[in-house]
Amino acid sequence: MKKKLIWPLDRLRVRQIKIISGTLNYKSRYDKLKYIHDTIIANTDYNQHDDFNNNTIYGLLVKHKCMCQGYAYTMKYICDQIGIPCIVVNGDGINSSNQIEAHAWNYIKMEDGKMVCA
Repeated sequence: MKKKLIWPLDRLRVRQIKIISGTLNYKSRYDKLKYIHDTIIANTDYNQHDDFNNNTIYGLLVKHKCMCQGYAYTMKYICDQIGIPCIVVNGDGINSSNQIEAHAWNYIKMEDGKMVCA
């Protein structure tokens, strides 16, 4: 029996569909977002090594490692797919060594219209 070759974008699509499908088990926006967040965190390692994919959806969903920008873009992508308004914010943050460094995060609109930082 021949093995089917799975292309990288196919793997990306399969993992994306798995997360999106999992949101169907939840009714509230908060519970859906918590599920997405918890799933991403449980399956991804934070990786600061020099790798282009560290800042991409592909890095998070297929390679299971990324930096903050990869997390932020993946959250936005999944939110867009299920109709939750979400934006990516790029700016500066203070790291654990008290130094300023580039950072990315999300603002997500909740049912009450308020934007929350994630």
